[in-house]
Amino acid sequence: IEAGLSAPPHKMTLSRADGRSETIDCNRMYTFNRGDRVSIISSGGGGYGDPLQRDPEAVLGDVRNGLVSAEQAREHYGVVITHDGTALGYTVNKEATKKHRTQKEKGSETSENDYH
Repeated sequence: IEAGLSAPPHKMTLSRADGRSETIDCNRMYTFNRGDRVSIISSGGGGYGDPLQRDPEAVLGDVRNGLVSAEQAREHYGVVITHDGTALGYTVNKEATKKHRTQKEKGSETSENDYH
């Protein structure tokens, strides 16, 4: 909605006790054995608004709270976050974020080395 990104699709995985793993379908019957595990990743909802317009400090909060990684912040929101060695652990590199967002808006990518 309003240029927001789609949610990823759901995924179900069956991890067998013997180490085998397979993606499973909810429309099929399975036999489970002791020690087998099923992992379900739900899709959640899509985003609202252009991710490149999201407040970098809000994205930083998401990184600090473990909702997204610093890599995901850079990839999806165009926010360059660095570990700063403090108790909070991360800060927004404002100059690099501005440059990276400009490049993403133009459709060209920059590498992390461009910010050091």
